[in-house]
Amino acid sequence: MIANFNGIFYLVVFLLVMSINAFYAYNTLFNTKNFISKYGVDMTAAFFARFVGAFIFAVVLMQLYILFRGTVATWAFFNFMFVAVSYTHLTLPTSD
Repeated sequence: MIANFNGIFYLVVFLLVMSINAFYAYNTLFNTKNFISKYGVDMTAAFFARFVGAFIFAVVLMQLYILFRGTVATWAFFNFMFVAVSYTHLTLPTSD
């Protein structure tokens, strides 16, 4: 498994990102009420929180697949995640 990720460092980074994604997916899918109320958002936004959670859950499933099957031919997944995260960070509103 370590050889698939080209060393222990990249495996640890991958596991860290996967665990953060799993935590976020759990909170948005199964703990939606507490997750939304933590940010002061009305429960009418639960559908959209769960929608985003479903996307992140699919990412976690793909990460589990990559973890056990190896990183061969998964460049499209990593490129897509890089573009999605970059777009998210570039379009976030800045606070004054």
